[in-house]
Amino acid sequence: MSNLFYLPHANRPGTDRIEWANGTRSDLVLIPDVINDEQRPLIIEFQKTVDKKFIKRAISYCLQASSRYGIDPVILIFCIDTVAESTEEKFENSVRLPCCATIPCDFWAEECLILSKKTIKQHINVEGSLNPLIALGMFFTYQASAITLLPRCEDPTLVFLYEVAKKSFQEMQNRDLSLLEELKNVYDTQLQDYKNTLSTIQTEEEPLHTITEQI
Repeated sequence: MSNLFYLPHANRPGTDRIEWANGTRSDLVLIPDVINDEQRPLIIEFQKTVDKKFIKRAISYCLQASSRYGIDPVILIFCIDTVAESTEEKFENSVRLPCCATIPCDFWAEECLILSKKTIKQHINVEGSLNPLIALGMFFTYQASAITLLPRCEDPTLVFLYEVAKKSFQEMQNRDLSLLEELKNVYDTQLQDYKNTLSTIQTEEEPLHTITEQI
């Protein structure tokens, strides 16, 4: 996939999410080098709860993509937590990706794929390595704080994902510690200025202009 798609940097101001013409943003959009019926724009969404309201938003994203690229996209939705019962009733099994469900999307997308903890359940206990998409689905839907809490903790894709997550967390932690140190320095400086000001005010011999300079 990495050889076929690129991220359209011009349309993602400061984030990894693409902004559509109506001001809304998708989480991720992959664009083929050559767009045709075999290689379509791919919209990827990560959603805690998939319900009617979210599906309407997903339809909007797909219509925006159709307008921009002149072809209906494929949308892949990672359901992180729950699928509303009224939405799940519309699910059909995906022939192309058995680990996903699909919903009817004839007029707004080429295909709408939904991956959830439930849809990947029967594809976990298999011989050999996990399908990378299933491993990615486990990473998002199981929400395990440690890889050892997962049923396939030895899988190479899962190991890689947790290594990336650990590195990213450490980088964020280091940035936070650096920010805290800067804030502490500012606080210490202001505290010392405050003490100096109080000391000046309490000294009757100090002229007024000295007090104002201290402040």
